[in-house]
Amino acid sequence: MSPGLALFLLVLFVLVALAGASFFRHTLAVLLVFLALPLGLVLKAAFGTGVSVFAICESANPSISAGEIGIGSLAHRRLKLPRLFVG
Repeated sequence: MSPGLALFLLVLFVLVALAGASFFRHTLAVLLVFLALPLGLVLKAAFGTGVSVFAICESANPSISAGEIGIGSLAHRRLKLPRLFVG
C-alpha cells in the first residue's frame, strides 16, 4: 500500500468517525472511543505477532539455555548466589 493511499484511508476513517460521533451529545468522548477501538485492535494484533515471532525464534534456537541468558546471571556471579537455571 502506498503512503498516499494509507493517508487517504486514515483521513477518511477519521472523517467517518467524526461524522458518527456528531450524533451523540458528548462528541469528543465518542470520537475518542471510535478511534481507540480500532487502534487497540491493531496494537493487540501487533503485540500478538511480536510474541509469536519471539516464541518461534526461541524454539528454533534450542542451543541457548535459559541459564546462559538468564536475568540476573551476572549478579549471581558477583554475589556468588546459586543460579536457578543450569546452563
